[in-house]
Amino acid sequence: MRNIGFTRLAIFRPGIIVGNAHTPAWVGLLGSLVPGPFGNIDQRILGRSIAAEIALHSREAGEVIRENAAMKQLAAQFNSVTLAFLREV
Repeated sequence: MRNIGFTRLAIFRPGIIVGNAHTPAWVGLLGSLVPGPFGNIDQRILGRSIAAEIALHSREAGEVIRENAAMKQLAAQFNSVTLAFLREV
């Protein structure tokens, strides 16, 4: 990947993605009982964390692996940056 110009590799390892048409409601309920990186993550949080990774860290070099907790923190960080930007506009 570095040979074609990429300097950062971000791997997202979500648990059970909930909030979409492809995940039955009972799987979401079951996933809420699973602790740690294998539990639930909402599709909107997953999307925000991917957008935040691109917007906030794309110029950094290296590799990063993000599981549920790290994705939730990154999405929250992105939300606060977005809100601050919108207040300035």
